[in-house]
Amino acid sequence: MTAFIFPGQGSQSPGMGEEYLISFPELEYVFDTASGILGYDLKEVCFGSQTEKLNSTLYSQPAIAAVCVLCFEIAKKHVLTGSAVAGHSLGEYPAMYAAGMIDLESMFKLLKIRAEISHEHSRKGTGKMAAVLKLQVQTVEDILKESGTDAAIANYNSPLQSVIAGTAENVDAVCDIIKQKGGRAVPLKVSGAFHHPLMAAASDDFREQIRDFKFSPPETPFYSNLTGGKLTDFTDMPQKLANHMCNPVLFTKQLRAMRTDGITSFTELGPGKVLTKLVEQN
Repeated sequence: MTAFIFPGQGSQSPGMGEEYLISFPELEYVFDTASGILGYDLKEVCFGSQTEKLNSTLYSQPAIAAVCVLCFEIAKKHVLTGSAVAGHSLGEYPAMYAAGMIDLESMFKLLKIRAEISHEHSRKGTGKMAAVLKLQVQTVEDILKESGTDAAIANYNSPLQSVIAGTAENVDAVCDIIKQKGGRAVPLKVSGAFHHPLMAAASDDFREQIRDFKFSPPETPFYSNLTGGKLTDFTDMPQKLANHMCNPVLFTKQLRAMRTDGITSFTELGPGKVLTKLVEQN
């Protein structure tokens, strides 16, 4: 069985998706739908060379999701099917679309709100994120505990790759310790401490603004970052999606759960190959 997996922020690059749309012009409705909801031309954002703009949370979240949906629709045209879906952080939104939990319009409406709130709250704070390589996750957790800072693991990506988040000062201090321990710390080009308690206020705002959105039970099993397993309770998705903003991404646990449930291969649908490499590491 194969799972479709959808990447998150950090996978963006100028020109992403353009070659697919040239080959499948009938899928232009994905970008037309997004642009009508967002209030700007999403194709211009994706296909232009404005790297700085595309890297901004305000634009990267809907842009990545649009390319993910484009890839999913192309997969369907090639009669490729997934026995399960999962996303990494932002990737949960195209995963929900692929599972039939939300329609295209709802996905972009949710992401417009999420991107604007994330952007606004990030501007108010001094949050930072850094990828940690070459150290076991348990070692990173020990370093964080001993540091006495607010820094915490935001993404559990693989046994030898995690992402930490916190205030810039604390993340920098922990990165220095990580390097002393033989690890590698790479600052991420993001504007805030995503999936960290520093996003709690943003999470509250998001929940309030999406409380009336309707979600359907998935037509395909949906595996959650929040629980690290197959989601079975869909009674309060606004609260779950709000919690998702300020809690860690349990990607490694998700992969284990899918393998336990019989998934033997993973197809990444979206820009780049970030998740493909993480699956190989796991």
